[in-house]
Amino acid sequence: MKVLAKVNKRAWPYLFILPWIIGFLVFTLGPLVLSFVMSFFDWSITGTPKFRGLGNYIEMFTTDDQVLKSLSISL
Repeated sequence: MKVLAKVNKRAWPYLFILPWIIGFLVFTLGPLVLSFVMSFFDWSITGTPKFRGLGNYIEMFTTDDQVLKSLSISL
């Protein structure tokens, strides 16, 4: 019985932090990963997504002058 009480005593801090971890995974890390994965596709509202790979990034850095200007200002 003492072993079980010791285990329960150790578990309380993790149980208190668990709601924060779940919220972080659902509301922060999940959308971050999903947006990174979506950036490799060509998404149309009516059509199906088509995989472009690094094509979106290559197009962004080679054809849009504002991207490099914005990066230079923010960094």
